[in-house]
Amino acid sequence: MKHIVLMSLCLLLSASVQADVPPSFQPFEVKSSNERFLAEIRPDDADAASREGSWTLRVYDLKAEKKELWSCPYLYRGYPGGQLTDDGKAFLYVEVWFYTDRPVIQVYREGKEIAAISGKDLHISPDSREKTVSHELWLKSGSDGQVKIRNEAKENESPRYRAYIPCRDGKTRIVDLQSGELTLPWPLS
Repeated sequence: MKHIVLMSLCLLLSASVQADVPPSFQPFEVKSSNERFLAEIRPDDADAASREGSWTLRVYDLKAEKKELWSCPYLYRGYPGGQLTDDGKAFLYVEVWFYTDRPVIQVYREGKEIAAISGKDLHISPDSREKTVSHELWLKSGSDGQVKIRNEAKENESPRYRAYIPCRDGKTRIVDLQSGELTLPWPLS
């Protein structure tokens, strides 16, 4: 009997570890890695702060006494995060959860959303995704799973940022942060 109770307790605890965290819908900020630019995501009204509603992304130049550079509507699902390029021109959000028919990668550039890439666009097989209690994980875990933004411009060229997104299928998806274009690994699985 003790073994059954102990085993049930272990199963219950392991299930709670895999339980999904509900969205917080809290305003948040993200600085560029050079700390010159700041992205703020804030609700447009008090009611939006507690739910999926109308939110705005605003990008500021911190060297110019927090001068606003651009802003646009932001699709916020309640999970803070993202990355801002070192020139302050592009903001990237990568969703932790996999969704087949809604954006898992969003790119905003100088006042507009230039890419909303859904899970089906990534061509990640269901076998490569890890199931949780109510969602699926698609990003590679651990330090190897960090989304990285790189400036791939040659010397004396304008910045050319790309995001490298390592996935659980062992392949990296690349998103051009100037155009929003997705580059898939070859061969597709």
